[in-house]
Amino acid sequence: MASTGSLSFGSAPLILSVQELAKEPMAAVPQPFLLNDQELPVDLPKSTSVITIPTIDMKHLTMSETTDFELEKLHSTCKEWGLFQLVNHGVDSSLVDKLRSEIEEFYKLPLEERMKYKMRPGDVEGYGLSLIISGDQKLDWGDRFYMITNPIHRRKPHLLPELPPSLRDALERYLSELQKLAMTLLGFMAKALKLDDGEMEGLVDDGMQAVRMTYYPPCPQPDLVMGLTPHSDATRYHHPSSSQWSGWSPNKEGWVLEASELPPRCTCRECRRHSRGSSKLPSLASKNG
Repeated sequence: MASTGSLSFGSAPLILSVQELAKEPMAAVPQPFLLNDQELPVDLPKSTSVITIPTIDMKHLTMSETTDFELEKLHSTCKEWGLFQLVNHGVDSSLVDKLRSEIEEFYKLPLEERMKYKMRPGDVEGYGLSLIISGDQKLDWGDRFYMITNPIHRRKPHLLPELPPSLRDALERYLSELQKLAMTLLGFMAKALKLDDGEMEGLVDDGMQAVRMTYYPPCPQPDLVMGLTPHSDATRYHHPSSSQWSGWSPNKEGWVLEASELPPRCTCRECRRHSRGSSKLPSLASKNG
């Protein structure tokens, strides 16, 4: 198979990889990625002030003299924002750096190697573009690798078990740390809500865990494409790594605004339904570079 971003499929191109497509000279984005006028991200006025995401300190949650204060802060933050930055979370930064490096190496593999993990017909797991449902569907400007990792019996045998050993090892260790961190935070959320011990954990007793590794290549028309379709990352509990998220900043109304790079902390998002007013659509607009 030639290392190219698309193949001829009748009269229409079958796009295999945005990463490979972006390597080809182009003055304009291919039609399948161009948003309609109604779909374009809202161009909000740029704010001169820095948007500060609430910070929760895990150390304060575990220290008896500061627990009550931090629990109240956690409760109000989840209620008003639905996301926060977690500091002193205990996940080794060297492990995060190692995993990031391994993911970057994966996306440097030849397309033929990456396609060994491609999504199969009718399945959402695997490597490739977002799941294509219809012929007129607008595609995200990015390649993704999505897979369920827990419970173990739900793992697809051709995905995580067959990853390059160094990536698989780093991912396994990282997921184990994140699973422990998530359950610890759920316990503190239960305390903040005055729930019985174990009641919050009972909501996620199946231990469902998934990982999504996404590559966003430079785009010649970044304002006309979408990097992450609204509501395409629906989860109950979400841990994005934030140490290199340049040009990304959420706020409590659900918009994505351009902002300066976030510090190297773990950003946690508790996905919940908006119950006051109209629901805003969280999305990620593509930025060039």
